[in-house]
Amino acid sequence: ALAFGIKGLFFPKGQAEVEPSTQPPAMPMADAGSSSKFQCFISNYLADSLGASYLQTNEVHFWTRPKDMPKSSPVQLDTTSLGNFFPGMEAQYGAGKPVDIEYKLERLGNFSMRENDSTLSFTGDLALKFWVETSDTDKDVAVDLTLQGMRFNFTVLVKPGTTALQMNVGSASLAGLHVESTTFGNLDLLLLAKLLNQGISLGLPVLNTYLTTVSLPMPTELFGLFTLSDMTLKYHDNYLEA
Repeated sequence: ALAFGIKGLFFPKGQAEVEPSTQPPAMPMADAGSSSKFQCFISNYLADSLGASYLQTNEVHFWTRPKDMPKSSPVQLDTTSLGNFFPGMEAQYGAGKPVDIEYKLERLGNFSMRENDSTLSFTGDLALKFWVETSDTDKDVAVDLTLQGMRFNFTVLVKPGTTALQMNVGSASLAGLHVESTTFGNLDLLLLAKLLNQGISLGLPVLNTYLTTVSLPMPTELFGLFTLSDMTLKYHDNYLEA
């Protein structure tokens, strides 16, 4: 057997090395109970630095359009339906105007892994903009806000037939929010909280659909000598075993 301990610090090429605040856990050099001939142990320290570096070099940016909402949904993306949560929106723009929601992940970190339920979690800040389609060619940012300290509980899956990793978010919760601007005056925070709770339950399927387009490929060859196959994941407290 041959074992290596590697400092799993990621940082963007050409930039300074910035360590996460996370302290790496104690990890084994090998799992004697596993039949795998190649084992890799991935800590929350590595995940934090990888997440921060990824956001500095890539955008996590997606939209929800009116056509994406099922007709059975209690909330539709137009000024009349959203006006129940944003008093003043319908008066500002008129009834039935389509509304697009733009999402951008602005912070990512605080990864943790749990053995007891085989899940991971992280926190992040998510910027939301509600764009009212004022005409066929023009849009206006009616509401601009940031969801702060959103906590996502998720699982990491091995994409079938590959060695690529994908995420699936099981639940999300919110610690706070900051309203950047509106075009129609102050927001009612109780109504906004009600909308966000419904939005989380309706938005998770949209987010998971987006995440099916994002994967992290793992190498299938090592040093030109070894071929990797049949990858599995095992969860431990604050580290993963691949």
